[in-house]
This record gives sequence, structure tokens and C-alpha cells, in this order.
Amino acid sequence: MPSDHALFNCSQDHEINYVASLYLEHQKVREYLKEKCADGTISHWTHKKLYEHLESQGFTKIK
Repeated sequence: MPSDHALFNCSQDHEINYVASLYLEHQKVREYLKEKCADGTISHWTHKKLYEHLESQGFTKIK
């Protein structure tokens, strides 16, 4: 299992905001993350897996 710092933490708004800020569609990404956190889809995902998933959903990473 990855260490805690490698895992995306749905319960912390600053993490959601940070990840959303990495994408051109930051508001849409933020809403998407909130939705997927609420339904449990992205619980216990690494940041790497999350970024790959977001890009596969058509979001464009800027950083």
C-alpha cells in the first residue's frame, strides 16, 4: 500500500483545490473530484492514478 502522502485525500478541500488547479478546466475538475469523492470512486487512489484517470476523462493538465 502506498504511503499516506502518495494518496489523494478526499476529506481535505486543499487537496481537491490543488489537484483542480493543475488542470485547464479547474472548476469542472473540482466538481468532478467532489462527485467522485462522494460516491467513493476515487477513495484510496494515488495521485498518479488520479491524474491518469482525469486525463483519460479528457481534462488537460497544465503543470
